[in-house]
Amino acid sequence: MKFRFEAFGRVPHGYTVTNPPPIVGTGGPERIYYQDVWRSADGAEWESMTEAAPWEPRAGAATVVRDDLLFLFGGEDDFTCEPLPDCEAPYFNDVWVTADGAIWEQVTAAAGWSPRPGHVCELVGNQFLCFGGFGLLVNPTDMWVSDDGAEWTELPTNPWGSADPTAMRYDFDAVVIDDPDGGPQVLTFGGDRETFDFTDPENYLRIDNDVWTFALPA
Repeated sequence: MKFRFEAFGRVPHGYTVTNPPPIVGTGGPERIYYQDVWRSADGAEWESMTEAAPWEPRAGAATVVRDDLLFLFGGEDDFTCEPLPDCEAPYFNDVWVTADGAIWEQVTAAAGWSPRPGHVCELVGNQFLCFGGFGLLVNPTDMWVSDDGAEWTELPTNPWGSADPTAMRYDFDAVVIDDPDGGPQVLTFGGDRETFDFTDPENYLRIDNDVWTFALPA
């Protein structure tokens, strides 16, 4: 069974993985996480594929379509944990795959990259590329590639031309274009570098509207 896939936000048009809106601060409603999957051919009429996928309910996951298969990477089921810095972050680095949105298979319970939400995964050539995202104490500076989603290799370069965690970002967008002269190029757009240190008077300034481009190492 084949489905039509088109870009629709961070989730392919053929499927949607429901994520709740971010809720930060005290006194607000409890944050709710979902694991339902829906399919649409036109964005107007939707069909429920499952109300309970086998992966844990989450937000902030990344998705990639390859060969009519939908892959899901990582995410989170809470912003933070207590007590810092010794608690385990409520983030995921599992990888799942589906052909129809209803039946899912776990590719790996723990990819090579650290658990994270807000990251981006793209298809470069026939390889998965994952980078960026939110870290509990510092944002991850690494970039990883995989042929199958199970075995991962860390690249010797960092995104955004820096190994400084404060230059890393999450909740950004990215696309891959084919440059005839230089091979595949990854473009990133904007992003967030804010932390949970709301006493920092400059924290709100760490939201970007810049555009970057880079090529993967040969």
